[in-house]
Amino acid sequence: MAHPFFDSAGYPWEREDARALHRELAVAIAGAGAIDLVYKSCDSALPGLPQQVPPPDQWKYALEQLAAAGLLQVLGQRLAEHKLPRVHQAFAAVAAAVDPVVELGIVSDRIFVDRSDLRQALSRLGSANAAVQVLLVRGESGSGKSWTRHIVAEQAKSLGAGCTYLCAGLVGTVDEVLGLIFAELGGEVPPRLTTEQAWFRMASIRMLELAGRRQRGSWIVADDLGDGPDGPMLDPQIRQLFDQIALSMLNPAFARWFRLVLLDYPVQGKVPTQWKGFWLDDRPAAADVGQSHVQAFLESWARRKQKSMADDDARAMATELLARADAPAKDDERPRLERIHDELDLLLARL
Repeated sequence: MAHPFFDSAGYPWEREDARALHRELAVAIAGAGAIDLVYKSCDSALPGLPQQVPPPDQWKYALEQLAAAGLLQVLGQRLAEHKLPRVHQAFAAVAAAVDPVVELGIVSDRIFVDRSDLRQALSRLGSANAAVQVLLVRGESGSGKSWTRHIVAEQAKSLGAGCTYLCAGLVGTVDEVLGLIFAELGGEVPPRLTTEQAWFRMASIRMLELAGRRQRGSWIVADDLGDGPDGPMLDPQIRQLFDQIALSMLNPAFARWFRLVLLDYPVQGKVPTQWKGFWLDDRPAAADVGQSHVQAFLESWARRKQKSMADDDARAMATELLARADAPAKDDERPRLERIHDELDLLLARL
């Protein structure tokens, strides 16, 4: 599974435990020479610290460089050599951080049942040395493909990365897609070139420049890439853009910062042959969710909420819930997974 700190391409400042470690370090080791000694003891080849700045700024730079170099665990080993109980406590919290996708339910308390294949795939994508950077989510209507965006957002947040989601209704053109991507990256979309493919390649290069400059990765989730009843749900050029962005993963520098999750990618037709080796496929089905999955979710929810729930009670609640969800009224047109979600939402409100 992906560790939120040790597998992150950048330091995850969005997390409170990340900020807590920074605060304790800036107080406990405040001299410029002492900071540099601990920092360089992790790797003498690290770039020099900024001079004539206060300790919090030096430690901010140090933590970002250590994270980028994959040396935060080494920092923990060096800190253990010093008698700094508050720092040790803060680092212990960092080391104990858990990949949110392994939990049956996610940090935001949004209901997310089962999808074990998806969780494993996202853990692989989140690893610091990930061999795969692209995930295709394909399958039948009502199987939860679009719901995938929520757990992807949690994974990105836990790793200190940005996340952009786009779908039909949010975007309609390639220009709008690139506008959303570059807005998250904090830069301007490059001007159009003579051909669409040349423009897409230049956009990928510019994305890499912006990510490297800010030392922060980004997960991009594109939905509705398949066909609806009346043909493509999005302009086909949009899928061509994402095919090019995926191809950019061949460049290790690009693959370091970006992850691509393509929802409702067409089942028919072949995946580009040049993607070989760096993509995964997840194919959920509405029928996948059963009693054991709902029970496991309830038990996990109870642990997180520090509530008492016996196995027999969780099993009984799961069985009754699915019985209601699988016997809808004649005028109930909600997909099965939506019915299960709504039943769980009502149940959790009562517990």
